[in-house]
Amino acid sequence: MRRAALVLAALSVATSCAGSRADSSEDDPQPEPDPTSYGIRLRDMALRKHVVVPGLSDDLSNAIGREISRPPDLIGALTGYARTCRRGERAGCYMLSLLDRPRPIRNEEVREQIIEPLSVACATDVAAGCHLAALVLDDESGNPLDPKAAYSAFAKACKRGFHPACVREAWFHIFGQAAKEPGAHARHVGLRKAACDAGFPSGCRPVPAHGYAGDELRACELGDLDACTAITVGPKAARAKGVIGELRPEIEAICEASKHEAACADVARTR
Repeated sequence: MRRAALVLAALSVATSCAGSRADSSEDDPQPEPDPTSYGIRLRDMALRKHVVVPGLSDDLSNAIGREISRPPDLIGALTGYARTCRRGERAGCYMLSLLDRPRPIRNEEVREQIIEPLSVACATDVAAGCHLAALVLDDESGNPLDPKAAYSAFAKACKRGFHPACVREAWFHIFGQAAKEPGAHARHVGLRKAACDAGFPSGCRPVPAHGYAGDELRACELGDLDACTAITVGPKAARAKGVIGELRPEIEAICEASKHEAACADVARTR
């Protein structure tokens, strides 16, 4: 746990100290992309699955292909889902919600192996790498495996403009050390609202116990299936049911084209 935090910190320092490279002329060969910029090393890029989902953008289909590749390219997938979600692609926000979930790993040796390439990406300012590294250290119960490292990684991704990380960071302004700072509650609400305004459904989900009204229906309309299924009564229920009906064909297409397990499970859940 301590080693994982040190890897994140050390790599950030190393990156900040690195010098800039002189511009090359148009005749010079262009450098290969950073092997960790998309999570799959260059020698494994040929293993990336080519997925074509009818009705979805190439950008979103490509992101799905990255996630189901072996080895999976979670950085590329998360980056693509966030990009298409921000553009207003409901299916992009839906896929983002499936991947943007804590995945705590209790075995310290295994955890460090998984975090290391994500930390390298984070050190080179790849926001999705920071976010994914923090998800390995976080959990849904309010008891992160390493609160300090998780908060630091989420905050860095948020600062880089990755709004899903801002929503995760918001929790630390309610629980943990950051909650003791002046203006913590306002920061919590502000981070969520900014993400919702930017089109990310996770920022719209209400947190009434901590003073954030949010907008469950907006989260639903943006592509959060869980938000839709949570609206079962009242005047908004009919609209939520309608959104589920609109989203279902896209989920079915994703399942059919990619055999994505979570999407296929949601096909049955929405019938």
